[in-house]
Amino acid sequence: MAQGVGLEGITPENEEFHWRMQRTRKAAAVGTSLILAGALAGLFGSGPMSSTQAAASDSSFRIEYPRFARFEAPMSLVFHIDEAKAQPIDIRIQKEYLRNFAVQQISPPPVESRIEGDYLAFMFESRGSPLIKFDLRTERFGAIHGTVNVSDGAPVIVKHFIYP
Repeated sequence: MAQGVGLEGITPENEEFHWRMQRTRKAAAVGTSLILAGALAGLFGSGPMSSTQAAASDSSFRIEYPRFARFEAPMSLVFHIDEAKAQPIDIRIQKEYLRNFAVQQISPPPVESRIEGDYLAFMFESRGSPLIKFDLRTERFGAIHGTVNVSDGAPVIVKHFIYP
């Protein structure tokens, strides 16, 4: 009859190895659980943690954007402009920030675009409740941040982490 090996089969030579293996198994189980929880929350794709929004301190606009994205994947910046803003609407995006992306499309198209110091400015005509969407494709990976503002309003810092 076969006998199972219990603690009585552990000798002083392999007892330390046994306890190290137990700690390693527990650490692997905890690590796997954390990765799974992060994936479900949107750390690696869509989910509650994957996107965020920020509003200007003067309430002139708010912007929706992804917190996490993948290298060479599409993403969007969506500006919600306060209806009380005077026409035309100028959206200024820091040049250094925009160098990390390829602009695929802007909806609605800007009436004019120009360089203003460290910013690229896009002018839009306001109609009703303005919603302006920049469709981008990521061109670099890692932590990316930049400043945006609308019509000389309060600036907002946008932060992303782009996975390789």
